[in-house]
Amino acid sequence: MTCLSAESWASQVVAGKITDLTKADVAFTGTCVAAEPMAKRFGAKGNILATKYTFDVEDVIKGDVPASFTFTHLGGSRFAARQFRLAYIPGMPVFTAGKRYTVFLGSETALGFRGVISLGVGKFNFVEGPGGKVQVVNDYGNKSLFTGLPSTSKVNKALSVGGVKAGAEPGPIDYESFKEMFKELDRKE
Repeated sequence: MTCLSAESWASQVVAGKITDLTKADVAFTGTCVAAEPMAKRFGAKGNILATKYTFDVEDVIKGDVPASFTFTHLGGSRFAARQFRLAYIPGMPVFTAGKRYTVFLGSETALGFRGVISLGVGKFNFVEGPGGKVQVVNDYGNKSLFTGLPSTSKVNKALSVGGVKAGAEPGPIDYESFKEMFKELDRKE
């Protein structure tokens, strides 16, 4: 049996594709207004680092998301891990208060956690593109996001809507194109 360290496990999750994001229960764009680290009871094992995030939501992409949305995510910053004397969990997405993101989350677990889809693959940061265009890029620079996709009419149409070629080089993508591409992929046929 192979045992991976947390660092090596987290580094293996970067091969997410845009089609993986359709597994999200909710997806939205908003500004993180609060990040509250905490020690959360984790079964009989003791406490684990978690962070409760609150977002002012400006754009609902999928699911039922209120204007102010709060969720608890496993992990947190290195500083919070030291502060609570808990293990730091490498590779877990961290949101910073005051910053704008597009976020794809799974459903809430029995323990009250919501996970970002494929870790940093489902967390998109806003950047300024050429000519001041608003673009998004995930924690892995969109690596593998558009590669190895099935050649179906639905995927091909979504890529076309987003102005992306299958197998495209990683990097930021225009926000509106990305959002429309995702909605096309997420449509029920």
